[in-house]
Amino acid sequence: MTMNMLDGQLDPAEFQTFTLSDGTEV
Repeated sequence: MTMNMLDGQLDPAEFQTFTLSDGTEV
């Protein structure tokens, strides 16, 4: 799952993939 870290409050434990503000998926 990809979520934008600036799109709201995320819990890192709930998501496998993050997208940084520059579009980098980590």
